[in-house]
Amino acid sequence: MYKEQFFNTEYNKQVNGTTSIVSKTNKYRKMKTSKIKTVVRVSEPYGKFNTLYHNLEMENGDKINIGKAKTQLVGWELTYEIVEEGQQEFNKAKAVQKEQNFTKSFNTQSTKPDNVQDLIVKQSSLKAAVEFCNKDCTVEHIIANAEVFYDWVMTGKKPEASKDDMPF
Repeated sequence: MYKEQFFNTEYNKQVNGTTSIVSKTNKYRKMKTSKIKTVVRVSEPYGKFNTLYHNLEMENGDKINIGKAKTQLVGWELTYEIVEEGQQEFNKAKAVQKEQNFTKSFNTQSTKPDNVQDLIVKQSSLKAAVEFCNKDCTVEHIIANAEVFYDWVMTGKKPEASKDDMPF
């Protein structure tokens, strides 16, 4: 059952796939979720936000006029509330966002899996090794340099210089 909190809400009631919010003032707020059966008409972009107004026939039998930022397509599911009935063939509706099952996270660290981060570091280390090397380097030298760069990025480990590597 679709649930969302509203001001003065007493309880949620679901009948035939339609969720009605019954408030303490005993007014019904009917939110419906249905798939688009037919896109009858889409207007030209209107207003400051280039809103597209759609005349839609829904699978549940509703005929609605709703403004959306993107062109709506047959088969898409919409959750909406009818805000004005009876004056036109298509009732005016507004979109209602479904309740999401997530919590906001303020974690600033990447949520990419570790192996993706590892591949990114390896790729950038390889690129740095190619740029570091002159034209006489072999593939083995490039990979060895890339491993040195990778180790330094991932662990902070500095390569130990041998006497053979010293320039003087």
